[in-house]
Amino acid sequence: MTDTNEQTRRFTEMLREACRTDNVASALDLLRKADTSGRLSPGTPLFSILSEALGPTDAARIVEGFAADRCPYCKAGRESCAECEGKGHDDSRPCATCAGLGLRRCPFCNGTSLAGYDLVPRALLPQVLAARLSAAEKRLALLSRLTEEPQSRTRDIALQILEIDQCRGALANAVEQAVLHSQDSPAARQLFTTADLESLRAEARRLNSQAETAIRSLLKALADHYASRAESKGPEGARHSLYEHRAEYFRKLAAAESFNGSVLETPRTLAPNG
Repeated sequence: MTDTNEQTRRFTEMLREACRTDNVASALDLLRKADTSGRLSPGTPLFSILSEALGPTDAARIVEGFAADRCPYCKAGRESCAECEGKGHDDSRPCATCAGLGLRRCPFCNGTSLAGYDLVPRALLPQVLAARLSAAEKRLALLSRLTEEPQSRTRDIALQILEIDQCRGALANAVEQAVLHSQDSPAARQLFTTADLESLRAEARRLNSQAETAIRSLLKALADHYASRAESKGPEGARHSLYEHRAEYFRKLAAAESFNGSVLETPRTLAPNG
């Protein structure tokens, strides 16, 4: 921290008080302001300093606070699809733009529902990035297991797809940040070495492959649900055509490479040659 000893002492006391009163959000704001004012340089070993000044538990709480901070521009990482006005279909045809789900990724958080890394002090970025990756991995493991259990409602299947896609967004954002902060300046290179970047990219792609396998399974489940509905309505049923087209669309989307350019398209940074 680039300031006098007295200012540093007062700043540390404010952080300690925020943690003591469970007002971690206040601690995050203090660190953001210190970062934007230039009091924290990118090379500052901030996590070590916080661990020594506040204790490892409170330092970890601050990292987790930044890692879980919500996107201020969206709800759950999604916004209504402008093409179909959130319906998921146009007449009887599923909307190809939103993959028939009626929702698109928030452009500010890439569908993660998490605040952007520009709101994280750069000196804490590696720790926050690692925390978000760990959370995405754990959540993917749980969601992948849930895909093995049959869902009775198409809405529940669609929600599972969107939750898994949130994790993919977190993986893509992490790789993008690691690339950015391993190339943009000599000081930034201290955040991620080439070996760090390659290891992170390989792990993110592995997890994305796991996520896409689960999404394909869920898309097939959606196709089966709609095929069953179409059959139950009969060829003269008012919604037969919609259900039939949805069944065909989700079946094809599940088999399409990179999800056919839909909102579920494989993030460029997670593609095999991205």
